[in-house]
Amino acid sequence: MVWEHFQKITINGMPKAKCLHCDHILSAITKNGTSHLKDHINLRCTRKNSKVDIRQKLLSVNRKSDGSARVENDNFSQEVSRRELANMVIMHESPLSIVDHIGFRRFVTSLNAHFKIISRNTLRADIMKMFMSEKSSLKKALESNGSRIAITTDTWTASNQRKGYMAVTCHYIDDFWVLRNKILRFAYVPCPHTKDTLAQVLLDTLNMYNIAEKVSSIVVDNCTTNDAMLDVLSPRFNEQSLMLKGKFLHLRCSAHILNLIVQDGLDVIGDGIKRIRDCVSFWAATPKRVEMFEDKDVFSNIKCQNPRLKFILPTEMDWEFAEKVCEKLKMFHKTTEIFSGRKYPTSNLFFRQVCEIKLALRSWLLSDSQLIRDMTKNMNDKFEKYWSNINGILAIAAILDPRNKLECVEFYFNDIYYDKAGDEIDRVKNLLYDLLYEYQEKEARSMATSNLNNVNGKRPISSINSNDDDGGDKWSKAKKIKTRKVNVRSELDHYLEEDAYPESEGFDILNFWHIELKYPTLQKIAKDILAIPASTVASESAFSMGGRVISPHRSRLHANTVEALMCLQNWIQGEYSGLALENAQACATILEDEDSLDMSSGGGGLSGSEVVDLDSDDDDFMDI
Repeated sequence: MVWEHFQKITINGMPKAKCLHCDHILSAITKNGTSHLKDHINLRCTRKNSKVDIRQKLLSVNRKSDGSARVENDNFSQEVSRRELANMVIMHESPLSIVDHIGFRRFVTSLNAHFKIISRNTLRADIMKMFMSEKSSLKKALESNGSRIAITTDTWTASNQRKGYMAVTCHYIDDFWVLRNKILRFAYVPCPHTKDTLAQVLLDTLNMYNIAEKVSSIVVDNCTTNDAMLDVLSPRFNEQSLMLKGKFLHLRCSAHILNLIVQDGLDVIGDGIKRIRDCVSFWAATPKRVEMFEDKDVFSNIKCQNPRLKFILPTEMDWEFAEKVCEKLKMFHKTTEIFSGRKYPTSNLFFRQVCEIKLALRSWLLSDSQLIRDMTKNMNDKFEKYWSNINGILAIAAILDPRNKLECVEFYFNDIYYDKAGDEIDRVKNLLYDLLYEYQEKEARSMATSNLNNVNGKRPISSINSNDDDGGDKWSKAKKIKTRKVNVRSELDHYLEEDAYPESEGFDILNFWHIELKYPTLQKIAKDILAIPASTVASESAFSMGGRVISPHRSRLHANTVEALMCLQNWIQGEYSGLALENAQACATILEDEDSLDMSSGGGGLSGSEVVDLDSDDDDFMDI
């Protein structure tokens, strides 16, 4: 019966068995038997269950790199082709009605006349079926993953539908220490968008994937509704399941905070320039005002033959000054770009950048320019409002970066707090120690639970005695607690006593903690902390994609269809992360097109041999 699934072939004079489902080649030497072939079919073949009729074969041409060609048997599956059609529509945001287009139908028929063209309703049904299947797989992956999950969320109103949507994205590090970002929901939110409505949608999402007990933090932008939503949501969590009983559950989007701070500074500059321009316009309006202004001897030291240039000169000087100020503000833009990364951890990069900004604001407050001082005061007031949230959990993330250790926190806090630096450093250290105790106790409870479940379903005698309320005196219990704390403290102290790693552009912090086995408790904490994003850009980027999905031509899509298209596109594109494709438009949408006829002019056309990395942060390549 095995040979119903294999074809006997000869390669280099040796008998081989080629799987008719996945084309895998295995040995077919008679003395080896067929057990390995049976195991392949039953356990390892990835395409056996695609319901392909192995007796229905077509001839295909297998072209080799040396230019030779060979005619071979091929298999056709209507189901596989329908799935690939759905993938194409999802990835490239093609309209569902593409299956009704006569040009598309003729093209498909020319490729394979055996493929039966489906209707748009059948295509939608295939997409919804795929969505439910992939959603179930993602749920199992999140449940089986041992690390905590960070959540980012944001809301958006589709102008073409005038409907509100809420994007919920999860961030976690998998068992192979790869950072994952998955859209969990792109849910329609009925009006009004109150704190209770948003909280319920978010809670339903967490319960839908059964991850409410694994949440590490929820990152939202600086909106009063979001703050109120977290106030409603926080009591609904099991406090014991959260990190430090929910102390870091609510985190604000750092990129959004920095944008608000910069905007406050630019508003002051704009107001200052506007006042000067209004002043110039007033005095230069009439010859009489010009004469009055000259009598004030304001420009007594400026030699200028044209009196009106006396008003133009300070304006030009002020614009030059504004450009210098904008140069200072570039550090905010650079920092925001770093925080907005999605393919690498950002929480460990946050602390140093924000401390640099705080020190820069302090130096600008001492500027000789009143305009700069006014600008900085406005920015600094808002910065201080969020500073206490900034230097807590994210200072711990910086310590868990071996390039920083505690020395980095001590260095910046000494410059920022002066005499009070010691208290702030101790505060951060205590937070880290509290996390260590919490994780170690959680591990101890987990081991105790597993010990209770022996083969016979009975607890071992030692477990009964140690966990019995009547067994053991207070001193024996105190010794156990004391020993556990000493072990944890020595682990952390040993990590902090080692020298910080040198700065390296190619340093991979995830790989460091993946192979670092000396600090098992710190390793678990790092896996959870480094997954926390510093911004909500992953959720916000869904809206740029949603704007294309819910285009004017697709504004009548049902909310369930929109959610399926949005989530599936995110999940499918994740499969291509890290792969180098031969064409920059490989994952582009139907709305992204360009004329590249002139390949030699250097005018931006892409050469046919150009390879593009999907992990690139080039926003011009793929806006997702």
